[in-house]
Amino acid sequence: MQTRSANTELWVFYLCFFHRAYELDVLKVELTASKNLLTLKHDRECNLEVKTVPVDISSEQYKIEIKQTNSATWYTLSTNKTMTPWLANIAGGFHLRGMAKIGGTECYSTNIVVINQFPTYTQIEGDTAVRSSTDTEWADTLTDCTENPNQRRERGFWFRLNSTSNVYEHDAVVTGAWVGPDDQGSISLPSRPSDVPANPAPNATGAVYYVASFHTHTPTTYRTNSPGTRAVGPSSPDNNADTADDVPGIVYDYVESPAGSNSIPMGHPEGADAQRYLSLGKTRRSTP
Repeated sequence: MQTRSANTELWVFYLCFFHRAYELDVLKVELTASKNLLTLKHDRECNLEVKTVPVDISSEQYKIEIKQTNSATWYTLSTNKTMTPWLANIAGGFHLRGMAKIGGTECYSTNIVVINQFPTYTQIEGDTAVRSSTDTEWADTLTDCTENPNQRRERGFWFRLNSTSNVYEHDAVVTGAWVGPDDQGSISLPSRPSDVPANPAPNATGAVYYVASFHTHTPTTYRTNSPGTRAVGPSSPDNNADTADDVPGIVYDYVESPAGSNSIPMGHPEGADAQRYLSLGKTRRSTP
């Protein structure tokens, strides 16, 4: 094996040599991947295969290994020649390599790079379970809005992706303080919770990742105070909080009325059209 630095590791081939009669041949081992950019849950399947050149070489053993790009520790993904598919359930940037054991010698491929990203706002918001749970909280927000007593409150929680079961889940519902007709509703979600485990091994079967915040805004149905309108969609504090947490935020609020106003009036009908908005900053959580 030739000496190399970490910066050149991706470009170095592991070569094995063997003698056939009196002729020296060179055997090269390759690992192929059907794709190099993956996304948790939504595009996590990748086909891996260890190949030998020449192809007719008989191998005693195969292995596919993985490590994080910033680590020297390799983990076994499979002891088979192929993984069809490999289900990538851990987020991050990784190196993968293949091994074929020939004549008692372990021959390794060059490293290939695979990135497994977090899902985007569009992917999260479009999920059936996410839509169902946010619809429920919007309905409860409307129920919380009453004329007598004149009160209302925001509702919200954190969305997490369980990559082992491959489903979206959410934490317990958090409610904002009750406010009256002259007050602006608000909610204080905690900062993004820690993933479980915080640093999963690259060959782990999965982890729980916090991928989006969610909260509702409240109706103006029983508000008659000035100003005569309120803006719809994410507020500047919403955007700032999600930027700090490095996640997309989902805000459930009314559709603007009239069109182009970016607002709704006081006394707006409680059952008027509503939608989910992306709270900027992020369209997806950054890849670790």
